[in-house]
Amino acid sequence: MDVNVRQAGQNADVHIVEIEGRIDAKTASDIENELNALKEKQAVKIIVDFARVNYISSGGLRVFLSALKWAKAGNGDLKLVNMEQNVEKIFKLAGFTKIFNILPNIDSALHAF
Repeated sequence: MDVNVRQAGQNADVHIVEIEGRIDAKTASDIENELNALKEKQAVKIIVDFARVNYISSGGLRVFLSALKWAKAGNGDLKLVNMEQNVEKIFKLAGFTKIFNILPNIDSALHAF
């Protein structure tokens, strides 16, 4: 699993977290560390790109729920994009599609802030 964090071009207050691979009990902590680093910087407008994620476990869901809570507490948001059907299905089964703003791509997420 690989995690890359970058600023969203001209929208310097928006950060994009790109993840590649499976999000499971082993890898969720790596993502949590990256998100916590954004929290320390008070970066609360975050887009998570799931284009190269093929699986997420309940541990991964917990990491994103926690990040959503602190982002919203700081008047920001956590938007999820480019989700494969099988990953979106896991979010749906957990009831998280009602909690998270899941969008088709990065551009739509940038416009939603």
